[in-house]
Amino acid sequence: MAHSEVWSTLQAYAGRRMDGYELYRHITVDHGHAWDGITASAVLRAQLDGIGARLVSWFDELIDQPRADGAWDATRLEHRFSVAAAEPAGGEKALTSQEYPGGQLDWHAFSIDPGAPLGGTGPAHAPINRTVFPTPVRYAGMPLPRWWAVEDGRTNFAAVRPDSTDLARLIFLEFALVFSNDWFQLPCDLPAGGLASIRGLAVTDVFGQRLWITPAGAGQDEDWQRWSMYTLDTIGAEGVAADTGIFLPASVPKIAEGPTLEEVLLIRDENANMVWGLEQTVRLPTGEARRGSEVTAEILAHRMRLRPAPTPDNPTAPIAYQAMSSVPENWTPFIAVHVPGGHRAVRLQRAGVLSSVDGKAVEPRTSLLREGFDAGDPYFINEEEVTQAGTRVAVAYNRTRWRNGRVAVWLSAQRGLGRGEGSSGLAFDTLVETTGTGTASGPSS
Repeated sequence: MAHSEVWSTLQAYAGRRMDGYELYRHITVDHGHAWDGITASAVLRAQLDGIGARLVSWFDELIDQPRADGAWDATRLEHRFSVAAAEPAGGEKALTSQEYPGGQLDWHAFSIDPGAPLGGTGPAHAPINRTVFPTPVRYAGMPLPRWWAVEDGRTNFAAVRPDSTDLARLIFLEFALVFSNDWFQLPCDLPAGGLASIRGLAVTDVFGQRLWITPAGAGQDEDWQRWSMYTLDTIGAEGVAADTGIFLPASVPKIAEGPTLEEVLLIRDENANMVWGLEQTVRLPTGEARRGSEVTAEILAHRMRLRPAPTPDNPTAPIAYQAMSSVPENWTPFIAVHVPGGHRAVRLQRAGVLSSVDGKAVEPRTSLLREGFDAGDPYFINEEEVTQAGTRVAVAYNRTRWRNGRVAVWLSAQRGLGRGEGSSGLAFDTLVETTGTGTASGPSS
């Protein structure tokens, strides 16, 4: 009722439009019929059952929902999940994504998990044999092999000035200027959604000799002298052989991301010595997204209209004591608490503030900060997840088209960097000027 547009929309829909998802759950979860609660003949009931089956089929084909527990880890603000790949010799190899913040999913998000198998793989692919001609690696600005040849001047490697600790740039420059003519590429198309391992490379030179070359990254996984690229590491790699395979996840190159439905900024407030969760974008009951500050202002105005008018008091002192200042109601506090069983380790626990109008507890409005709220459970975030730069978490719908033409829609959370530290203006034990009617000008919460 605090939002006039939402109230008008719901009034227009009331009694004229049903909740399709509630009907879907009534049919699938409660095992009900589409005609429940409707007085209809047997013929119309059969037609309604057919329409309900079409609704369920359309929804299941379009919307992808996790059948078990979701992959989102609310305490670490990232996704954690595992997949399995069948091995040619039998058995399976588990791949775990421990820290996936969202966005484009690629091979580097996974690690080999030597733990318990998942038991969900199919038959392994047959070995692939390819006979190709190697071609030298070429790139812009590459040193030419001939003397007195004019090189591409658009690439100036001399302008790259890495620091002594910038190993990535140093390795890149050494490759580009010294060993660039020692690299060749051999194309080999692989199916997506599989784990590929190169058993070896048979090279036949111009003299007819055949050489068998094994992967350079073989050996012990923890060996610091081992060189590898585009390979998977192993969780708890101690005394195990390195895995030289590469995983090609079944992802798509293009994803259409919808408008942000929820956005939360987690910032550090050094003055108040706590962490705040700013609800920048929230969802209204109609499903639309609005700025959190605007929604909060409308709710405060609605509560002020419902609040009885204060009676005028006799003038008192020109100043008054204020125990605590107010903060915006779209700011949710997180306080530091000790980790059970730890001495110095702390984690962040969701707390609450009181409304400056009626003194009631302010509830978070985003699903990101309401984790366990409706069930009365506390919500904790690992302290290291909120850095000095802050953390941004956004929720939006995604849509893509798979290789067979099927359209898939899903709701995802994505984590990124914040905008630095902030200040809520929270202060305790202050003196404020009164309005001359015996009340302070700044409300407390």
